[in-house]
Amino acid sequence: MTARRLIAATARADVPNKVIQGWQDSALESLRLTVLSKQETSPARPWVAGGGSVTTTEATLTAKVDEVHRTASGVALGSVITGAVRDHALLAASRIAGC
Repeated sequence: MTARRLIAATARADVPNKVIQGWQDSALESLRLTVLSKQETSPARPWVAGGGSVTTTEATLTAKVDEVHRTASGVALGSVITGAVRDHALLAASRIAGC
């Protein structure tokens, strides 16, 4: 007997805090921000090759700069900045014998 089972696949990695702190310490920008607005969309679309779906989450943030610790780009205190982030999640349907 063959049953269809959904398998969620995400790529995750355990990164030691010491490594993350090193990235933060060597970052070109170090700012404290207040988020003014957030827009997020998460449309799902079919993933033809695997029979599942792909959800792409896109978020756009607008924030005010409250503190500038260091800046390579010249961001000024009180500036309003916008940034975008994109992430993909795959939900694959696979056939597993005996389920």
